Amino acid sequence: MNTEYHYMRFSVSPKISDALSVRQAIQGALVQAFGVAGGSIYLDILWVAEEGNEMVVRTTKGDSMMIVAAVTSASTPRISLQKESSFLPALSSTSATLDEEHL
Repeated sequence: MNTEYHYMRFSVSPKISDALSVRQAIQGALVQAFGVAGGSIYLDILWVAEEGNEMVVRTTKGDSMMIVAAVTSASTPRISLQKESSFLPALSSTSATLDEEHL
């Protein structure tokens, strides 16, 4: 499957409950790391968990590494990469969930 998009699932701490706040946090991290041009990177917030502790972001393959570098180096909120893929359904499973099922 060849697609121009890349999908990333992040965990967030402290919790952020709305997509606008998530977008602002990511954009702020991009500006801090790469300047104004970095802050204009294209991305979509596809999903924010009701609890506000996880999110899924869509971007282009070329910009995904810049986003990961920026958000993982930002101090507040703490955003950590959980999974990434060019196939969105691949992000739906997590190893922690699979481990709990086998206990």
